[in-house]
Amino acid sequence: NTALEVDRLAKDIGIEKIFVIGNKIRSPKDASFIEDNLSLPILGFISFNEELVEIDIKGEPVFSNKKAVEEVIRIKERLAIF
Repeated sequence: NTALEVDRLAKDIGIEKIFVIGNKIRSPKDASFIEDNLSLPILGFISFNEELVEIDIKGEPVFSNKKAVEEVIRIKERLAIF
């Protein structure tokens, strides 16, 4: 598992706090899988969004996608409590 390997490597170099952000989440089932299989703190999830792919390809600002912005704001708010 990539997240657990990153956690191990971070601890090896003295980084104590590691958080998870689930990316390209296609369904609640994807989010549940991450929650059920990781013991690391989860800050939130960013949905897979075909519009974001197109925005990136065009070089447009990601903040033009309202859903992605809302998800990132929720993650930022959770980070503030840690």
